[in-house]
Amino acid sequence: GCLKEASETLDGANPLKRHQILTITKHSLVNQRDFDISDDKGDLLYSTKALQGTVKSFDVLGKGGEKLVRVKTDVSHKNWDFLSYHKQTFYGQQPDDEASKIAGENLYRRARVHVSWDKYHGEVLKYEPDSTDLAGVVQTSNLVSGPGILKVDQITSVTPQYQSYIPKGSPLDLPHPPLVGFWVWESTENLHQMKMHLAKGTDVVLHVILAILTNLVDIERNANDI
Repeated sequence: GCLKEASETLDGANPLKRHQILTITKHSLVNQRDFDISDDKGDLLYSTKALQGTVKSFDVLGKGGEKLVRVKTDVSHKNWDFLSYHKQTFYGQQPDDEASKIAGENLYRRARVHVSWDKYHGEVLKYEPDSTDLAGVVQTSNLVSGPGILKVDQITSVTPQYQSYIPKGSPLDLPHPPLVGFWVWESTENLHQMKMHLAKGTDVVLHVILAILTNLVDIERNANDI
């Protein structure tokens, strides 16, 4: 994953120190936004909860139930924004007015995934400052220009499978873009879950969000094909 510091992750947790296998378990067959995320020892790490009054938005919660990240999308469901509770992306960043008003708490734009439905992939972009006033206080934020920091591709298979990797030309550019994550549905009649493999130096919360939103997009895309 190439991440080294907690400041580089969505929730401020340290990047993984080793390869890890996560289990992402759905609470019910029909609910696509409420999950429990546990490590390879079965210990709960995070959970997610659907935002009432919406059809796609959800929150990522810590194991103690504290709110960490909110995920929301536009009407096309192609752009998905990740907003951190109380955690600025950069010094002087102002809260997102609309999202903060809805949440009743300060939310700061951290990153966005742009999903290309026709190409079956997504790209993760980070927010950066785009203007300052005379006092040097950042007022707004724009998406980083150029290649994203991570790409997600769907793997052609009977069972939905996805992979994430660092694209060539990204801020973490490497000669041979490494595979960062891989996840696949492993469901039975009574159990609905994904298994996720993550490399050392990876942002866990980011990949949990990617797993859930790719599933939401896949379900909607398949429904439109009927």
